[in-house]
Amino acid sequence: MKAASRYTLFSQLALLVSIFICVLISPEVLFSENQGGVSNYGTMSNTFVVFSIGFWICAILLTRAATAITLAKLKRVLVMLGIGYGLLVLSTYPYKLNVLFENIHIVIAFGLLFFQLGLGFWLAKLNDLDRFSKICLAVQLVSLGLGVLTALEVARVLFSAQAIGAIGFGSLLAHSVRIHER
Repeated sequence: MKAASRYTLFSQLALLVSIFICVLISPEVLFSENQGGVSNYGTMSNTFVVFSIGFWICAILLTRAATAITLAKLKRVLVMLGIGYGLLVLSTYPYKLNVLFENIHIVIAFGLLFFQLGLGFWLAKLNDLDRFSKICLAVQLVSLGLGVLTALEVARVLFSAQAIGAIGFGSLLAHSVRIHER
């Protein structure tokens, strides 16, 4: 496995492992009737450190992957994702302090969500719509559907939507970098 592929894969694994550890430490975010989002772990004293480490490792490794890949379009995407994850984690810490910080966090979170969704379509096309890319994109779309159900207050499954989306997008991203790394 070449450097960009390794950095990208480990970035996504760091993110998922940190979220999994946060769930083990404080499962009520996932299992409550009114399921909160992943960002709640960034504001809880017992999960703040694990949450932060996972997101910062993800952001740093994505920018490192960008330095190791030659395809210019993918290089820019990896840098933008690294910056997006960094901004998301920074906006998480104060978002419960007041409505301004909450709105900033929501804008960054939605910006990253829609960037990842558009990127999912672009990556799948870049990968010639291979089977794995289509499956990952379908997983992202299921995540979006769950997010819409949460927004419409039909079901409160925000954490599940975010986790499913992270798995679908992270898998597609790692797959794409592996394919296009030279």
